[in-house]
This record gives sequence, C-alpha cells and structure tokens, in this order.
Amino acid sequence: MPDDKKQKLTIGAYTVEVTPLEIVHRREQPNEYELEDGTIIRVVNPTVIVYRIEGQRDYEGHPAYWVKNGTSVIVVRGSRESTKNGGGA
Repeated sequence: MPDDKKQKLTIGAYTVEVTPLEIVHRREQPNEYELEDGTIIRVVNPTVIVYRIEGQRDYEGHPAYWVKNGTSVIVVRGSRESTKNGGGA
C-alpha cells in the first residue's frame, strides 16, 4: 500500500496514522421494526469509509480498523392513525 494514502486521524484524545480502504463489495441488510401504532420502519447503517489503523492490532493479531457509518430510516408503512386521517399530520 503506498504511503501517499496514509493520513492522520484524531479518534477521541488520540491522533493515529491510518490508511483509508476502498470498499469493493457491500451487502447491507436492513432491519425492519413494527411499532405499536402500526408504523413499520426500515433501518440500515451503511458504512461510509473504513480506515486501517497503522501499527495497531487486536488481541488475536489482526489489524485494527476504524469504521465510519451513518443511519438511514425509511417509513415502509405509516401508522394506523395517519392512514385513517388520509396520511396528514
């Protein structure tokens, strides 16, 4: 891996050297929840970027990674009340 990809990243109180890694394949499985009012929401936490922390290993000797992700929420079906009232608030 070329040194020109390496960056400094501040994680909490520490600044570490990291290498950003391209995600070459992804398979994200959403979780679906039905709420007590009948609403169904779908939640997924897609990974935005992955960094390998240089010089750090876990207890089994594997490289350490820092993963940045986001949260996406989609309403699959509105509540029973919003359906009865024509979908308005």
